[in-house]
Amino acid sequence: VMGFSFSLNASEQFNRAQDKEIFIEGGRNFMNLDYDLKVGGTPKSHVNVDQVLLEYGVNEFIATGVELSYISSTSAGEPGFTDHKLYLNGEYKNFYWQGNLLLSEETDDDSQFSGGDHFSLELGYVWNGFGTRLDYIPSYEFDYEDVSEKSETGSFLAISGFYELNHEDDIYAVLLGLEERDSNTEDGESIGYDRKYYRVEAYANIKAFGVELLPTLSRRIGYDLDKRIDSLIIDTLSLKARYRF
Repeated sequence: VMGFSFSLNASEQFNRAQDKEIFIEGGRNFMNLDYDLKVGGTPKSHVNVDQVLLEYGVNEFIATGVELSYISSTSAGEPGFTDHKLYLNGEYKNFYWQGNLLLSEETDDDSQFSGGDHFSLELGYVWNGFGTRLDYIPSYEFDYEDVSEKSETGSFLAISGFYELNHEDDIYAVLLGLEERDSNTEDGESIGYDRKYYRVEAYANIKAFGVELLPTLSRRIGYDLDKRIDSLIIDTLSLKARYRF
């Protein structure tokens, strides 16, 4: 029997599988990146990310799942898998949490989308359609084949607020957020640049044809804290669907 209801005031932002429920979710993200460099030029990059996720509700409080992502980019060599994600999530009253363990693929000089096992954390709260969430990834070591330098990613922190309107079992929502990523390091020396992004997003959960359709449109407007880039814009269209059984 197909069921569409879930807890946390039916929040799509904190959706999860309920007790003994299984759902599968998949689709593609289309990303377009534009940079304006102070040294001149406006590099562009197009990125496609194919994702599939399988989640199981262990009980009424906890669910577990696995997610696989395959990425291709016009600016980063051959396509390849990103880190494979295993996770646990749960809720208590109006609070939500999720812990993610990301396991790295073997890397080489052609695929640069994966390179170090690490973890991340998501926390959230929702009440009467209004919600807030925090996403955090601490820095971690990564490496590439035939590269001897000790490399470490910069940490990532995102804080956002959203409002979700429930209308005839569908959800329509807007989100505003602020994100910050520190620069990577190589042998302890900073490489790249520190970045901040302002994020605006519209998303929905529309129930049709026995599935949940999950369109999302977002824009990230970034700036370089080291003043090497005049502007950085990332536009993303996400088209996914979810099926519960």
